[in-house]
Amino acid sequence: MKKLKRIAALTLAAACAATVCAGAAFTDQSDIKVDSRVIDTLVEKNVIKGYENGSFQPNETVSRAEMAKMTYVLRTNGGTDAATYAEKMSTDFNDVNNHWASGYIKYCYAYGIVAGKSSTVFAPDAPVTTVEAAKMLLVYSGVDAAQGGLTGAQWKANTMKLADQDGLLKGVEADIDAPLPRQYAAQMMLGTAKMVLETGRHPGVLKDSVCSPAGSTIQGVRTLEERGMRAAVLDAVTVAYEKNVELKKASD
Repeated sequence: MKKLKRIAALTLAAACAATVCAGAAFTDQSDIKVDSRVIDTLVEKNVIKGYENGSFQPNETVSRAEMAKMTYVLRTNGGTDAATYAEKMSTDFNDVNNHWASGYIKYCYAYGIVAGKSSTVFAPDAPVTTVEAAKMLLVYSGVDAAQGGLTGAQWKANTMKLADQDGLLKGVEADIDAPLPRQYAAQMMLGTAKMVLETGRHPGVLKDSVCSPAGSTIQGVRTLEERGMRAAVLDAVTVAYEKNVELKKASD
């Protein structure tokens, strides 16, 4: 049921794009291959922006830091100030603390949305690849990384398979390990953005409301996310239910 709800939310993205009025055209509008309403929607929500010269530069690549910021803005429904997370959260990455996107990266890392290139390197200015962006958006939309096979040796293949099933790759003309252009990042994000645009609040924000940036709860949440707590809880509920059915039959 959970998976069906998540897929339904992603599928509704197409309807969302069809109802959004087109915004101001960029000077390089003719270079944009995706439906311009996709970009207009995300621009309206401050998820992605054009440049001061009036262009969008659709083929410029998105950095890992920029992807983290866009995901943060989506999850917080337009929030752009992550200073508190920059100041109070900590990671083992040695290239994040003094970076402009420190708060966004730390926030996303705490909730398992992003991962480092290694245990000490995040590489915030490196281009985000198609598969990296897909994994971030899948985890953002509710996929349990461990249960979904988004970790381990086969994480790339599993990520792309699930992203394709959920429609995140529709219209995306970028190789799996290639740097992701801005227009295709927008295309991929719209499916996930749909939940925020429809409800005004991402379900994951419920965790935010009980987790202070520097508190013990947030660290506990991260550990639970890493170890597949959601999957464990669902399995436990299923087993308990089946056992109850079995006991009921035995007593009849």
